Amino acid sequence: MKRTALTALALFSLALGASVVAPSTARADHSWYVGFGAGFYNDFDCCHIHGRVQGEIGWHFSGDMTGFFLELDAIGTFGPEYAMFTGGLRLGGDIEVHHDRHFRLLLRPSGMIGLGARDYDNDMHGPYGQLTLQPAFDIRFVVADGLIAIWLRPIAFDFMIWWDHNPARDWYGSAAYQLLGGLDFQF
Repeated sequence: MKRTALTALALFSLALGASVVAPSTARADHSWYVGFGAGFYNDFDCCHIHGRVQGEIGWHFSGDMTGFFLELDAIGTFGPEYAMFTGGLRLGGDIEVHHDRHFRLLLRPSGMIGLGARDYDNDMHGPYGQLTLQPAFDIRFVVADGLIAIWLRPIAFDFMIWWDHNPARDWYGSAAYQLLGGLDFQF
């Protein structure tokens, strides 16, 4: 009985090790990914620098980690003056600029449209509903045979429009810059 268990454990370990060191042609194409990111958020209209966290799940139309993709985003922004949540749909493309057996380098232009709410701490009106448009550009460093993507978003701007409780105007608009970095797991 012990010998059978040890043999099964040895075979499992061998299979697991082989899957980790196998060449990329033997692996799945990794068209799906799930990940998270965090960074800084600077609202041009008001307020101090806020923190931003983002969760994402996406899929590439091409069947591998390059080409056009569609992504669902859940974004939270927190700071001393307000908290904001946005759910969005992002469309973009991954352009491979370097590929060897150790890593891949991808450039990712994209655009997101989202709906959310912003709640100011010193405001008695409650949360404001908002529409967000976000053009962005990421740099992705893909390692571990395509399983992990480390990314940096140096260019991203939120253009927001929301209903305003001020009787003098019906809506209000503002813009913000964000700098994010994150990690995606591709499968």
